[in-house]
Amino acid sequence: MPFVEGESLKERLKRDWRLPIPEAVRLACEIARALDYAHRSGVVHRDMKPGNVLLHDGHAMITDFGIARALNVAAADPNLTSAGTAIGTPAYMSPEQGMGEPSVDGRTDIYALACVLFEMLSGSAPYVGRNAQQVMMRHFVDPIPSVRPGRDDIPVSVDDAIRKALSKQPAGRFASAADFATALEAGHVNWTFTPDSGLPAIGTSVSASNSGPTAAINKPLLDRFVAVLPFENMSADPENEYFSDGITEDIITNLSKIQTLKVMSRTSTAPYKKHGKNVREIGRELGVSHVLEGSVRRAGNKVRVTAQLIDTETDHHLWAKTWDRELDDIFAVQSDVAECVAHCMRAKLSPTDASRLAKKPTENIEAYNLYLLGRHHYNKVTPDDFAKAVDYLKEAADLDPEFTTAIASLAEAYQYLGMGYWGVRPHDAHPEAFKLATKAAELDPNNGSAHASIDLYYDWYRFDFEKGGAELARAVELYPSGSMLRMYYAMHLCAVGKFDEAMVHRDIACQLDPSAMAIRGNATWVLYLARRMEQAIEECRNIRQIDPTSSYAAFSHGLVCAQGGDKREGIQAFRDAARLGEGITLYQVSLAYGLAAGGEHAEAAGLLDRLEKLSQKEFVWPMGMGMAYAHLGQEPKAMDWLEKAYDERVGYMLMITREPALDILRSSPRFQNLAQRIGPNTA
Repeated sequence: MPFVEGESLKERLKRDWRLPIPEAVRLACEIARALDYAHRSGVVHRDMKPGNVLLHDGHAMITDFGIARALNVAAADPNLTSAGTAIGTPAYMSPEQGMGEPSVDGRTDIYALACVLFEMLSGSAPYVGRNAQQVMMRHFVDPIPSVRPGRDDIPVSVDDAIRKALSKQPAGRFASAADFATALEAGHVNWTFTPDSGLPAIGTSVSASNSGPTAAINKPLLDRFVAVLPFENMSADPENEYFSDGITEDIITNLSKIQTLKVMSRTSTAPYKKHGKNVREIGRELGVSHVLEGSVRRAGNKVRVTAQLIDTETDHHLWAKTWDRELDDIFAVQSDVAECVAHCMRAKLSPTDASRLAKKPTENIEAYNLYLLGRHHYNKVTPDDFAKAVDYLKEAADLDPEFTTAIASLAEAYQYLGMGYWGVRPHDAHPEAFKLATKAAELDPNNGSAHASIDLYYDWYRFDFEKGGAELARAVELYPSGSMLRMYYAMHLCAVGKFDEAMVHRDIACQLDPSAMAIRGNATWVLYLARRMEQAIEECRNIRQIDPTSSYAAFSHGLVCAQGGDKREGIQAFRDAARLGEGITLYQVSLAYGLAAGGEHAEAAGLLDRLEKLSQKEFVWPMGMGMAYAHLGQEPKAMDWLEKAYDERVGYMLMITREPALDILRSSPRFQNLAQRIGPNTA
């Protein structure tokens, strides 16, 4: 090989962060033409990344074909790595290569090159995360990003070419690397920065990228995604941790009310508590444009709050402020923080937004303190903590009967219990939740949480999808950054057969809260209900790797594999869920179903006998019992349990005509009659 005197593209990007647009496009075209030659010669590179591109006399040279694959495997050099294994670099690896598919071709290199060009233009790869598994999952499930936010001087035609090359399916990409180069060249012109605006104008070449404080403040309107990191508890008493956590959550809630702002959910920012990472690194991992961080110090009736907003691309502090206030003035501080963040990020506040931010949730500071304790325990999601959360929220609502936020949170807690999974009868939870949510909505028609709980009552308890859909649409409108609201909406759309729309809200939910197992688990359910089994299985495997201790992730994995994949894999996932769930009957019932679907009928029957006896003492998930008996071939008993699930108003029954596990019963007249009672619009 000839000696190349120069540096790698990786070294260049490390030094300059991102490249001038004409240079980035030119280099990408040179790489594309080189790849096209390799592909026409029968070789796929499979590890296209900045570290494997050398810059020599200003031109790009591809190196390191160490894991290349010959397209004609029979004629391949035996020393070349074979296909069928997920070898490569996650930040640049196509979905099909990440799944270890044996049939990768030149289009996987086109995808990787699009990732490289994206990084040359934006300073970051299109998909980032805290670990390799999370990065790969984002390649599978996250929406295809645009490279123009943060740099709107990039021609739309270049952005379109990159997005086409990043298609999830190979068939959606360019047929050849040469075609990719042609598309890039078609939109390639020379740019320069005009001295007046700082924005690019068509003309001569550009020698430097637009960066620095002015560029950070003048980000385009489409790039307003903020993560609120857990505010540090600076109080002398460590028991005040719940207070600083509550302030963080309320600031997130206030920011989520702003229609033109996108806000990362709490569960995905919680792991960054006492993180020690720099803001650029956090921005890359979370995929956000800005980070808000701060601290809370409480002493008696005094509180000090500090906050600062940082641009994750430049590490530039856009705004910082300290408040020293009386404790009962904490709401004004929270509103002030939200308004300042909105102003700095150029997120326009509508009159409704401003009114909602200014509204004080309660005049009773003790009720607010109880509310924070309730949310603190609610977010731990254990049976004992959940019981404590309900008690604290009840106390808060009793102290201030017009404390809408506490009332809506209590309704949310009852709705959670009323799903029929956790040993609580839906009849004992949903009506109370509806009463509380209705009261909260009457007190504050703009409370999105209240509308969401009303939706769950109609969708999951009454099976009235028209009323439920209207309430949920209103909730999403009020809290566009509510990740769980988006997921509920996706599930609602699945129930009525609108799967394409469901995918949109599913993807947004995953982007807003990429670390939450409740979001990621339900995201696999949406794919499963839409019969996109291969993608659902891969996502399940990924979330299991991200959090091997999550019983919910294991449960979701089992549910998908029982019908869409290797049934032995499904059984093992259900066994993991039962083990990790520490006796929760939902997972025991699911294991019985998985065993029945997987052909382990004797073990399934024995477990069902034990669950039948248990059902005399406590509520067990009747829909799961029906699914299990159906796969044991006991149709009458299966229908008896499904009829009971209907009578008990078990929420997941809204999916009766979508659930693949029930395909085995579709020809049954009893099943068809039951489906009609739930709603003809689901048939």
